[in-house]
Amino acid sequence: KNIFEIFENYKLVDQNEKSIEISYKNKYYSAVTKEIEAFGFSHIYLRDITQRIEYEVLIKQNQESLKQLKSKIETINEEEKDRLGKELHDSVGQNLLMLKLSLQNIQNGNSNKNSDVEKMINLVDDLSAEIRDISHQLRPRILNEFGLVAGLTSIIEGINSKNQLKGYLTTNYILGSLNKEQELNIYRICQESISNIIKHANCAEFFIQLVQDNEQIKLVISDDGIGFNVEEYFSEGRSSLGLLNIKERAENYSGKMNIISSPSEGTTIFIKFFRSEVYDKSIDRRRS
Repeated sequence: KNIFEIFENYKLVDQNEKSIEISYKNKYYSAVTKEIEAFGFSHIYLRDITQRIEYEVLIKQNQESLKQLKSKIETINEEEKDRLGKELHDSVGQNLLMLKLSLQNIQNGNSNKNSDVEKMINLVDDLSAEIRDISHQLRPRILNEFGLVAGLTSIIEGINSKNQLKGYLTTNYILGSLNKEQELNIYRICQESISNIIKHANCAEFFIQLVQDNEQIKLVISDDGIGFNVEEYFSEGRSSLGLLNIKERAENYSGKMNIISSPSEGTTIFIKFFRSEVYDKSIDRRRS
């Protein structure tokens, strides 16, 4: 018989001169035939390659997800550059031009010196405020001056004051336990998570827990929203760019992320950082 007559309802995955790969009864096999001429029959050797095929599928899905994430990040970066460019041109640039004209008027003796000096002082104040606002958008001022807990509290209070959605923060984090780079990373993870909650969770409440001990820093972000089937969601390749961004940020500092969710049961994201790995990673990034 032809080897294909032996298997019913198989699916050919790959084929070359030495072997074939087939899908059969929810498993994957590499099939090799060896003719035994002296006895007039052939041996068929099947090797279970299901795990390898599943890994390959997972790798392809991850590669596609990373491409999407990279594209999103590049788009966001370009949009941010464009926005900052417009702000610098329209606002800062305009005030600098007015400042230049006032100086030229004084130089040419075409104006009231005291009046122009007062205008220039006001323009310098406006410029300082605008530049400060732009710099704070790049790195939040409250995070620099008061640390991670104050930064997260500020985000939650801002949401609580403007929406029916209510957020809560529980933490034993001690200021200075992490360097500023790592604090910013956790802050951005929380920002992205809250953004996902607002867009997709359809919930009434969300909770952020930041807990530290001598070995670990644990970040738990949960909501009481509509939830989703995690295994089904990712097996279908519908990877959320927001979740990918969170995962990428966590793994950049050797963090491990796990998601627990089910329909109508809300969603919880667990992220665990080992303190020694956090510090080693931060040192490596500064060196590079």
